[in-house]
Amino acid sequence: MTEPILEPDYPSPFGYKTAWYAIKCDTPDIVIEKLGLRLISKANWESGIRCIYARGDIFVSPFINGYLLSIGLIDVTQENVIEHSLLFDELQYFATHRVVEFHAWAKFADHNLIRAYSYCGDQGEISWNFGALTEIEKNLELDKLPKSSDDLV
Repeated sequence: MTEPILEPDYPSPFGYKTAWYAIKCDTPDIVIEKLGLRLISKANWESGIRCIYARGDIFVSPFINGYLLSIGLIDVTQENVIEHSLLFDELQYFATHRVVEFHAWAKFADHNLIRAYSYCGDQGEISWNFGALTEIEKNLELDKLPKSSDDLV
């Protein structure tokens, strides 16, 4: 059985078939409380990520450049993301699912949606494209990506 381990370690890779928030906040307790997480136990990165895949847990990371990550298996809807964004001053949402080639990102600041984009290759569909491209997206030349499902044809 997969159990959390407390021995400190370094960040572990994650991403396939998961969704995660990067939340700017003061303490992990705020994230745990506002997201309504229960049955809390401490874990290091490796065992925390392992528990996500083995038990369906949510892992709340230590601080990384002023953000905490809340990582779990994909079961998040756009409505959930918008609802959760109202709980924090800044929240970014990411999701990937390698089997259906799903990728999503959204950024909220001051409870407003700044930018969101999601694509599902299996369905050939852009399901979320809101807001102007950020400077980073422009610098990466992501303005060349399709803007709607019609552009995929």
